[in-house]
Amino acid sequence: MQATIYGKGSPVIILHEWLGDHRNWEPMLEFCNSEGFEFHCLDLPGYGNSRPHSPEPSAAAIAEEILKYADSRDLAAFSLVVHSMSGLIGHQLGVTSPERLKNLIFFCPVPPCGFQASAADQEKMQEVSNDRSAIRQAILARGGHLESNEWLDRKEEIAWTASSPETKRAYLKMFLAPFSTPPHKTALEKAYIFCGEADLPFYRKPSLEKEFAPYYANLEIVSLENCGHYPMLQRPKDVAAALFKCLS
Repeated sequence: MQATIYGKGSPVIILHEWLGDHRNWEPMLEFCNSEGFEFHCLDLPGYGNSRPHSPEPSAAAIAEEILKYADSRDLAAFSLVVHSMSGLIGHQLGVTSPERLKNLIFFCPVPPCGFQASAADQEKMQEVSNDRSAIRQAILARGGHLESNEWLDRKEEIAWTASSPETKRAYLKMFLAPFSTPPHKTALEKAYIFCGEADLPFYRKPSLEKEFAPYYANLEIVSLENCGHYPMLQRPKDVAAALFKCLS
């Protein structure tokens, strides 16, 4: 797994979503240069600079790859920031390796039980894997309607070029697949969740409270105004301030 690294200080590993790569976090990181943290923005296998395609991704396997990356950098403990699909990976590490996590911070996460979608919605998401116009519609539905055409063009470009259609389909299978066993509770003292008020209902605060509460003893959930599924791109300065509050 390849990383783009920003800053110096306490280590923070950052993971991206299904329709993105490390570039999702670049606008936010412009506000993070002098805060005493070293941000490792990883590209998941098959994404961005971590190609070629990963044929059978799973939360467990990627969690192991993240630990290998951390070990290669002598990061005995680190804060972990995850977005959407990578919420599954964050939860996996919270269960299996809580001693490695200083903080676990979710943005608009897929919950521990995965994304519960109807057959019709799953078909639409398959279209998103293959069709650039469908990607734009998905972004609009997740709060992109709040933004300018220039913003939409940039996010669409990131989504389309971050990974191949084959990689998108493989990861879609990962977070849509029914779980053979129920997820485990974590031993973490606390976790943070940030969500966008204009996101799909599945990703809003009432739904996330219900989905995450069985697995975390102490959750702090914050709903962010004037943004949807992409707070780090829509409100980067505000997200940087919220993130530093958690890290500190």
